[in-house]
Amino acid sequence: MSQEQDIQNSPINLDDEAVQTPPFNNNPQTVATYVSQEQDIQNVLINLDDEAVQTPPFNNDPQTVANYARIRRIQRITGRFLMERNIEREVTRILQSRNRYLTNLITQRTWRNCTTSRRQGFTTLARAANRINRTRLHPTVTTGFGDLMSLINNHQVTRTELESNLYNGGPFY
Repeated sequence: MSQEQDIQNSPINLDDEAVQTPPFNNNPQTVATYVSQEQDIQNVLINLDDEAVQTPPFNNDPQTVANYARIRRIQRITGRFLMERNIEREVTRILQSRNRYLTNLITQRTWRNCTTSRRQGFTTLARAANRINRTRLHPTVTTGFGDLMSLINNHQVTRTELESNLYNGGPFY
């Protein structure tokens, strides 16, 4: 199978107007940049590992995704963000450098052409990670205040019977 047939059979639609219509007015420098970007896009699309892009990152473990988000100070993760991370890794592997523009462009096309079940896998992982981080930041949102008080199982030393009943539990009549 030739490279042209691979491109035509790829899940990414190459007939988008953004690729076909150059954003310039016959400026030679802009034309050269556009041609270079087109070559990079074609190179990435030909060599893109679909398995690596379509597999949810971090072995589909929401706890690891939540840790990643906390370390990077990302407040909310989306399924598309997780796919973009995979594509960024692939673009870097293929071009041997980071290219944010190409990563965003290819992520947009791949996400749009992705099956609903594939999107759902990424979205479910993102929601689970967000839920873990939300619980960690605001434990009273997901657990009742009474549940949190019941976690305090240390006996509190007090001076009066009222304080002892209040802090350690006791009869209130």
